[in-house]
Amino acid sequence: MSSIEFYDQDKSHQLLSGNLPHWQQGNVCCFVTWGLKDSMPAYRLRKLEKQKHAWLLSNPKPWSPLQERAFYMLTRGGVERCLDDSLGSCILRRADVADIVESCFMYFHNQRYCLHSYVVMPTHVH
Repeated sequence: MSSIEFYDQDKSHQLLSGNLPHWQQGNVCCFVTWGLKDSMPAYRLRKLEKQKHAWLLSNPKPWSPLQERAFYMLTRGGVERCLDDSLGSCILRRADVADIVESCFMYFHNQRYCLHSYVVMPTHVH
C-alpha cells in the first residue's frame, strides 16, 4: 500500500468551479463532510454568521497562528457542534437509510477512489 498524500497548496493543482470550488491534485486524500438540510436550522446559521462577522471585524488580516486557530474553531467548529446536536429529522439514524448511503460510498470504491473510512451520523456524514 502506498503512503497517503494530502493536498499541498505549493504543488500544481486545478481549481474547478461549480456550486462549490473544487481542488484537484493528483491522487491526494481528501476529507468530506455533508449534512442534511434540516440539520442546520436557519437561526443557528444566522448566529454563526453574526459571530463570524464580528470576529472578522475585530481581527483584521494578517492573522497569527493563534488567530487562525480561533477562526477555525469559531467557524468550522461551530458548524460541527451544530451538526453534533442532532437537530432536525435525523433520518440517517435509520439503519435502512444509512445502508443506502453506505452502498453509494462503496459503489465506486477502488474504481474512482479508494475509500479509507467513513461514518454516517444521524444528521451528517464524514
